[in-house]
Parts: sequence; C-alpha cells; structure tokens
Amino acid sequence: MLNALPLVRFTPHTPVDLEQIFAEYDETLTRGWAYSAGEYNLHSEVISAPIMLGSRPKGAISVVRISEKRIGRAALEAYVPALLQSTEEFSATLSFRLASAQDESN
Repeated sequence: MLNALPLVRFTPHTPVDLEQIFAEYDETLTRGWAYSAGEYNLHSEVISAPIMLGSRPKGAISVVRISEKRIGRAALEAYVPALLQSTEEFSATLSFRLASAQDESN
C-alpha cells in the first residue's frame, strides 16, 4: 500500500524512505508501542500503543506532548508501562463487551 502512495514530508523529521519506514514498523511490532518526534508537527512527541480485538488492532491510545522543547524518547518511555496497561485493559473490556453483545443476540 505504501508503494502506491506519494510520501509527503511534513517536517524535516518525516520519514519518506520506505526502508526506514519498514524498519520503524518492525521495531514497533517487536516492542508493542510506537514513538514519534516531530514527524508531522515539529513540536510534538508521541508514544502510542494499539487497542486489540483478538489479534487485530482496532484503535490506539496515544500520549502526545506538544512543546517547543522536546524531552526525548527516554523521558516518554517512563509512561510506556501505564500506556500498555491502559491498552490491555481497554482491549479486554472491548473484547468482553463484544462477546457479551454476541451472546445476547443468540
């Protein structure tokens, strides 16, 4: 899909090299969360993790920091355990509610 899209650079930090994008994607899949700094907005830093329904991602929870002065990846990583706990709890709740709704319709 990415091969068919024009890669637009929003800031000097926006990745537009497919090899770099795929490497970051693989790293994100391995660790279970993503980090971005200034890729779309120069003053943003973001950590994000998926909300899963079974083995499929259905959304995400993100922690966004907007400031002219970045605090860096290491500082944001301190919030990763809480982020992952939140996405796991939300995923479990979503799965439970969907299963309950399916049971009620049967």
